[in-house]
Amino acid sequence: MKKYFNSLPLIVLILLGTQLVAIAQPYSTAVGLRLGGHTRGVSVKKFVGGTTALEGIASIGRKSFMITGLFEKHTPFPSVDGFSWFFGGGAHVGFYDEGYYYFYSRTRSSKIDEDWTGWDNETGVGLDFIIGLEYKFQNAPVDIAVDLKPFVDFIRSEYFGYWDGALTLRFTL
Repeated sequence: MKKYFNSLPLIVLILLGTQLVAIAQPYSTAVGLRLGGHTRGVSVKKFVGGTTALEGIASIGRKSFMITGLFEKHTPFPSVDGFSWFFGGGAHVGFYDEGYYYFYSRTRSSKIDEDWTGWDNETGVGLDFIIGLEYKFQNAPVDIAVDLKPFVDFIRSEYFGYWDGALTLRFTL
């Protein structure tokens, strides 16, 4: 009996923690569209605990496809229900057809040698960072977010940095 009595505080803490997690997250899963920026496409966000979320982005661009995975920490604003700011980081893998030249030349202001035809069918990996604001509507299954997501792309032995930002509209499940 004494063994069970000693574990009672732990059980109470676990139950209280579970309730706080349920209160802290405004939804469990959301699916929608990320509009604008280099990484526009489909966004899926899943809260994995309290204020911690995982987000996956599948981006389709002209002659490119990129998959991004992000780990995000949300901090709610105490005075506004459903409104929070978030930050985090992650990684991506990108597939470029004919093409990293196209992706690179359209997003950089520096000059590129006009004789260079680009790297055909390249695969690149990179690091992503994110910071933004998010609002979950109280009486509707809709979530809206705006963010700034700079990333670094590593192709061959070179790297390229980009500033990316977008508006994301998601339906919550």
